Amino acid sequence: MKTRLLLHTCCAPCLSSCLLVLLGLRKQEKVIEKPTDFEVTIFFYNPNITSKEEYEKRKNEVYRLLNIYERDLNRRVEILDDDSLSDRENWIEFVKEYKDEPERGKRCELCYYFRLRKSFEIAKEKSFDAVCTTLTLSPLKNTEKINLIGEELSKSTAIRYIKSDFKKNDGVKTSIEICKKYNIYRQNFCGCEYSKR
Repeated sequence: MKTRLLLHTCCAPCLSSCLLVLLGLRKQEKVIEKPTDFEVTIFFYNPNITSKEEYEKRKNEVYRLLNIYERDLNRRVEILDDDSLSDRENWIEFVKEYKDEPERGKRCELCYYFRLRKSFEIAKEKSFDAVCTTLTLSPLKNTEKINLIGEELSKSTAIRYIKSDFKKNDGVKTSIEICKKYNIYRQNFCGCEYSKR
């Protein structure tokens, strides 16, 4: 029986290679703790994204990538609606004390927590077995912190967290190649106004 996985997704470039791993189309060894057969559902939840235009651009690219994978790999993956835009002000309030922190600092940790907490809430509400995030693909993100936050949220919700390091097994290189092949938009900043500096 497949594990019903809610995959928090930050953008199409990160999703591109992470999804292949979770669907069993790329090696899972070293990337996730234990090779598993997943039924993946995408949750694009990113209230940190600086503007509605940027948010829509990134979300549309996620949909486009999923359509490409359905066409080329014959793998259909569902995506849940999100309320990122309506949560934007809550996100700003949550991180504002640390707006001047450098990238990978306290603000980023709070941002990981904010997005993963919502992912776990949705997973619980919709009876998913587990949660994972594409955030661990980025070389600019603190994988250890992300996984610690996921494990803490797992304890408090009784929803399994799939610990990952999607950078392994050439995850970033694969993502770049896929984005080039399909002309996927690759943004040059994480998402929030503060990461543009």
